[in-house]
Amino acid sequence: METGLASDHRADSIPWCGLFMAHVARGAGREVPPAPLWALSWARFGVKGSQPELGDVLLFISQGGGQVGLYIGEDSRCDHVLGGNQGDRV
Repeated sequence: METGLASDHRADSIPWCGLFMAHVARGAGREVPPAPLWALSWARFGVKGSQPELGDVLLFISQGGGQVGLYIGEDSRCDHVLGGNQGDRV
């Protein structure tokens, strides 16, 4: 696996939004945070900004974990995010 995380991600039943982000980050030549399969680990990636910009990493916290994805735009109702493990697809 090109992310180097094959030993940690052994089945598609394991949430893989962090794996998707590791794939994107490594493809861009960036280091991934420790424990990148855990969505909340991505809070330690990059520099926190005040307003989202295209390509920023967005983290959503929920009971028991979270979701991580890339900011790709917005409209009058919501932000648009590209992430892995959204209905078992990107």
